[in-house]
Amino acid sequence: MMPDFDYKLWIDPLSLHDYKDNTLTLSFPYYDDEILRYLENNYKDCLEETLGSLLSEKIEICFIISRIVSSEIKLISSELNPKFSFDNLIYSKNNSAAYKVCWDYASSVVSDPDPTFMNLLYVYGEDGLGKTHILTAMGNYIKENSNKKFCSEYRFE
Repeated sequence: MMPDFDYKLWIDPLSLHDYKDNTLTLSFPYYDDEILRYLENNYKDCLEETLGSLLSEKIEICFIISRIVSSEIKLISSELNPKFSFDNLIYSKNNSAAYKVCWDYASSVVSDPDPTFMNLLYVYGEDGLGKTHILTAMGNYIKENSNKKFCSEYRFE
């Protein structure tokens, strides 16, 4: 079974483009070739097997990208939880270094109108220490204070 988030991100946006000679062409509404590779590498076999068993025949699936204007792209609202911010993060001596690094990183992203180089930020820790909160707070801060765009981790496979 596929998690809801994955379904909403990868399967729900697909639409039927064409079906002939046992080849099903599915259209994805985002204009990025990396997305096609991700769909082919991670969902093609499963979809072919599932649809083939439903239709009682061997199905080959092809993915294409629908060329749409950026204003038509549907954003997934669950990507950044607006409840997570630097303002409501519980600050303590145990997380002060992480707080400062993440705040500085987010501030530098906002203040640099055209970054040519970004350092990798790696956050590691035990469950329940606030990693999701602080990373989402960074995203929300950047989103609220700049015109920077976000993409999911799937693009960096």
